[in-house]
Amino acid sequence: MPFIPPFYNHGDLRAFYTPSESEVLAIQSDLSKPSIELAALTAEITRTKSLLQFLEDRHTRLNIPVTRTRQFIAASPVRRLPFDVLRIIFLSFCHTPVPGDVMGYQLPFTLAVVCSHWRAIVMKTPVLWTV
Repeated sequence: MPFIPPFYNHGDLRAFYTPSESEVLAIQSDLSKPSIELAALTAEITRTKSLLQFLEDRHTRLNIPVTRTRQFIAASPVRRLPFDVLRIIFLSFCHTPVPGDVMGYQLPFTLAVVCSHWRAIVMKTPVLWTV
């Protein structure tokens, strides 16, 4: 049950009301238990926020490598193709005319910017540049 000051129910806590000495003592006595509980709750909130921050930081630090690893695994079928197979695919791609493609000479550049592995294949395959 929430704490309700005893005078609050009677409307005696008006803006300009001045309690007597005995009322002040009674109010202070009534406030001691809720004040202790309030301090305990404040401390628990502080600890919980600190724990939450720690867990969020840990989550972020762990999420980055896990996400990168998942992305690596998702892309791995292409990564597992041998150099020669990718080179044949690139040669077929670059030397197959596409109707209306006036920029076919840029295909090796396009392949080279996909990733460092593909760039190495493109650079080691001079025939790609003789479209």
